[in-house]
Amino acid sequence: MNSSTVIDATHSPILIKKLDISDKLVFGMIHKIENRAKSYFESDNNFCYVGDSDSFDQLHLHKEFNCLNSEVEKMLKEFIEVYLIDDSQCNFYIQKSWPVFLKNDTEVNSHTHPNSHISFVYYLQVDDDNETGKINFQRLQDHWNNTVPFKSSFTAIQPKNNIAIMFPSSLLHWVDDYFGDLMRISITYDITITTKLVEGATKSEMMISDPSIWRKLNG
Repeated sequence: MNSSTVIDATHSPILIKKLDISDKLVFGMIHKIENRAKSYFESDNNFCYVGDSDSFDQLHLHKEFNCLNSEVEKMLKEFIEVYLIDDSQCNFYIQKSWPVFLKNDTEVNSHTHPNSHISFVYYLQVDDDNETGKINFQRLQDHWNNTVPFKSSFTAIQPKNNIAIMFPSSLLHWVDDYFGDLMRISITYDITITTKLVEGATKSEMMISDPSIWRKLNG
């Protein structure tokens, strides 16, 4: 049975969920991304592999990830309910999705995802008994959705197999040094929020319009 945990909603807007994905489907996803990143696995380079920096950022378009796409959608419904996003006035799009590999003695530096609004991380392969490589979140005092005031906060989460985390893309996060023989594999999704298509259904000022009504310019 899936279970969800909300990190203190007045401090860190983070949702954690245990996903129910079969070993067969997990194997299929791992097989798909290992084939594409084979050169990284075979190299002696001691750095983390981040797929979106290698033009490997559209996993959600592959059939092996259909199950994970469905889980992202289910988790999003919980997230927007907890954090007061009016989904009746918004469309949600998976914009990018990519793998992250961590070898022994590698880390992920602090960053945000300024290209999107909501981010999702799923742990596909980790050593549940290994306490290194925590993912850390830090926020300064600000407001979410113009209504909920957040105080400065710091949260550290220990990755586990089949655990997923959803959070605002603007939230600063990083991964501590990972030490272990097992290659650690996670998947990241970026989700963008736009206005609804129906004219007059929303106050669209300061929001991204739906891409179906965009017009491409040659420049």
